[in-house]
Amino acid sequence: MSDQQRLLLASVLMALVLVLGWNLTARRSAPQAPSPVQPVESPADSMETPAPPVVSDTAAPAAFDSLKQTARSIAVLVRSEDCRDLVRASVTTLGGAVESWTLPEYRSLLGGSGTLDLVAAPWFVTTGADGSPVTFGCEAPDTLVIAGVPDSLVLVDASGARKVFTFEPDSYTFIVNTGGGPVELESGSLPQTEEAPDLRRYFSAAWYAEKYRNSRTGSLDGREPLGRVLWAAARSRYFAVILMSADGERDDGFAWAGSEAQSPGVGLEAGSARVYAGPVDYRRLRALGSGTDNLVDLGWPLIRWIGRLIYLFLSSVLSFIGNWGLRIVVLSVCMKALLWPLSWHSARSMRKMQALQPKMQELQKKYPNDPLRQRQELQKIYREHGVNPLGGCLPLLLQMPVFFALYRVLESSVDLRGAGFVLWIKDLSRPEILIPFGTTVLGMPGIGLLAVLMGASMYFQQKMTMSDPSQRAMAVMMPVLMTWLFMRFPAGLTIYWFVNSALSLVEQRIVRRDRGEG
Repeated sequence: MSDQQRLLLASVLMALVLVLGWNLTARRSAPQAPSPVQPVESPADSMETPAPPVVSDTAAPAAFDSLKQTARSIAVLVRSEDCRDLVRASVTTLGGAVESWTLPEYRSLLGGSGTLDLVAAPWFVTTGADGSPVTFGCEAPDTLVIAGVPDSLVLVDASGARKVFTFEPDSYTFIVNTGGGPVELESGSLPQTEEAPDLRRYFSAAWYAEKYRNSRTGSLDGREPLGRVLWAAARSRYFAVILMSADGERDDGFAWAGSEAQSPGVGLEAGSARVYAGPVDYRRLRALGSGTDNLVDLGWPLIRWIGRLIYLFLSSVLSFIGNWGLRIVVLSVCMKALLWPLSWHSARSMRKMQALQPKMQELQKKYPNDPLRQRQELQKIYREHGVNPLGGCLPLLLQMPVFFALYRVLESSVDLRGAGFVLWIKDLSRPEILIPFGTTVLGMPGIGLLAVLMGASMYFQQKMTMSDPSQRAMAVMMPVLMTWLFMRFPAGLTIYWFVNSALSLVEQRIVRRDRGEG
């Protein structure tokens, strides 16, 4: 097998591993949870005397609609350190629920330009024994501004029971103290925030017991105990609501699903919980602790470490560049510069291999029925001319972990959500499409210019190094396959690989000129 064939084979393997890794990581879920516990009998069915209020989101929307006109809403503005509104929330005295939690830094991508509201159905509704929302009183002003120091919102019902929300400045977290009973986030509480997602994979439950685990909504069967957890969360692709015991200790957690197309329900037995409601952002979750940064899915262990380094480089070292597309271009240039000595040696090795093609063909004719003798003689030729037959593949093999890690970073990073680059590239987290089909054809939503240019550069690069005419079909097939794959990948990844391919083409030209081949 020639070096060119090995290079093409490595490329094919890279493509296959990438597709398999893409599907496996997309489908990754926790081991099957223990069998679901039986629903607890309602207090109204088992006791004649009224039970104390419990926290639940099971109140019917009709109950809210009929009572909401008598309720009072308190606006909560959580300010960042630079005095911007980080969160604009609303708490209603009907059920003591969070009825709105908008994030001004993010916008809804469902065809509008409005700010994103994480509340699809009210959170943490307190209901009475008859299942209707409890009405609270509150002496707080109509607007509560959280800046500099934490502040609390105290709600009191007719029996004197208190429900307290404590909000933290410059943070997506708050503490809810129900005064007793579990803290639950009902299924369907989180909205869809992106256009045309695969809803079977869009929502999931996640938790941290002995280690991080997660489960797609469709995989939950009834009300499932999660064991003693540090936290439990309901999440969509880019946003999550995490419930942690307020004292930082483990507590009994549970999860359930309403339907496959809704966010799952999660809860803790603790009567007081610290809640994070915001983006699945690596830096904020890392600061939150307790392994919550595992919600940012960066893939397998080795890939995860490389992905973290890439993310920190993009978000911190290159933070002076406002455009994330330009950051990816710089990353590609830096990676090419880092591997330049190895790539240069590899390119020269490939040219030497091409020069040895006549001798290799002679060996095949001389020993047509003795493959062992062919290999022995071929090794002698390699040693005499100082050629490493694997040298041409090494740079590509070294880039594969970086490529996979970058894919996971671009697929999972909320920073790329809705981030544009130039002209028609409006969202680096979605495929780059210049000519949309309006439907899916062969798995492609349309034609991407950068993907086509990347495939063309790969073709010309292989054509420049091709010495065996029998390889011409492979030299065409491989760029076509890679072009098809990149039509479906995030635009940020296409930018990275296009720049890499273009620089490799320039590198080949320099090597040819160095050898006097023009």
